[in-house]
Amino acid sequence: MRISRTILFLPAQLLIVLLLPWVHAGCSGDKPEKKSEEPVSSSASASGAAETREDSGGSSMTSERRFLINSVSNNGLTSRSIDKSRAADLAGQYGSGRSKDINTLAAAIASGRLAGQSVNELMASAKAMADLEMTKNIERDIPEVVQLELGLSGLNTGRLGFAEYWLDPLIKSKNATIRASAINAKGVIAIRMGRIPEAVAMFREALSANNEYRPALMNLGFLALQGGDVTTAKRALGGMQDDWYVESALVSVLRLEGESDKADTICEKVLSRRPRHKPTLINCGINAWQGKKDYKKAKDYLNKALSVAGGLAVWDEKTGRLLGAIDTEEARAAQLKARKEDEERKAKAEAAKAKSEAPAKESPKDSAGEQPKQEAGGKGTE
Repeated sequence: MRISRTILFLPAQLLIVLLLPWVHAGCSGDKPEKKSEEPVSSSASASGAAETREDSGGSSMTSERRFLINSVSNNGLTSRSIDKSRAADLAGQYGSGRSKDINTLAAAIASGRLAGQSVNELMASAKAMADLEMTKNIERDIPEVVQLELGLSGLNTGRLGFAEYWLDPLIKSKNATIRASAINAKGVIAIRMGRIPEAVAMFREALSANNEYRPALMNLGFLALQGGDVTTAKRALGGMQDDWYVESALVSVLRLEGESDKADTICEKVLSRRPRHKPTLINCGINAWQGKKDYKKAKDYLNKALSVAGGLAVWDEKTGRLLGAIDTEEARAAQLKARKEDEERKAKAEAAKAKSEAPAKESPKDSAGEQPKQEAGGKGTE
């Protein structure tokens, strides 16, 4: 079995979308309660952003938002995953009693989506918000951030038409982050429909709206790496080495650049934090095999990956094939080594035999058995 040296393991289904929960909601000047902190897992990192908007009455409302990164199919494997049980608790907290506060309703919708609520449940909350907004001004609509949440909910549940209905208007948003979020989500939809060039264009457009928008950077980097474009992948992912999930992908980048030792160092670093992170174990197994020809270490990584529950079934299938390919290559390498050693032994034996059978070299002697003497003039005796 021959597998190309450029083999990559990339969890292509882990397509990143923005999570934009509204937290610390309240009127301007109110102190947020500690319990309303964003539900991130203890290992997740998040970058904060604050937004202030004016309602129709001229009062100011503020809400602190944090960006998380979520995958379409398996968010538990990403570096900025949401704890669904905590999200469910917050959804219940914000949604109980059907608050009359816009920010609280927005937080209920965001938390509900993170907790896996159905589109219908989220739409009910959005309707309550729309009714509340229209009591203030008949021309008011639900906030863009909630429209984004509804679009992402449709994306996560596979209702792509519903998702595009909410996302399309947001592509023209004056808010750069909302605009980047919507365009990025459209890129994810393009991938799910097999339109890869369009997806790449979308991710680049999202970065034009906000050049530091991490979900688009990650999507572009992972997609480029999957296509073998190491330069683009490195450019997109290289600035996020504080993110262990990105570092897991950089294992493949470094291996393809011939930097297997550096990749091995990253493997040890990432796996010290996430020892059972399946994609990392598989990528590190490939690096140990193809980059370092360390068959034992490669098989240790891959067998450990197989012992980890979860992920897609195809991951285990690919890992099994990788182990088979390693066994085949290792057996072939052992045969070649044994053949080479045998040839070297034979060559040494033949050399020793030839030496022992060769007659001793004799110097010419005169009749008396002595070397002929040479006169001072350089002539021999007559």
